[in-house]
Amino acid sequence: MGMPIEYVVYVNHPHNKAVGHIKTCGAVGVWGGGTRKTGKWLGPFVSKLETEREGKQSGKPFHWCGLCCR
Repeated sequence: MGMPIEYVVYVNHPHNKAVGHIKTCGAVGVWGGGTRKTGKWLGPFVSKLETEREGKQSGKPFHWCGLCCR
């Protein structure tokens, strides 16, 4: 049995969006971790449902990353 998939959300204030990613996504590797001037990372989460719920609770429109969550 493999490692469980973990998900994270980036809440992007300037672009008014929240984007769900698989934690191992390249975008997370480049931009991931902590709070920034432009936004913050939430998670990790263990399910897509939980990830989407938390992303929507940020108050920003939520969508999944087009690279890792197609």
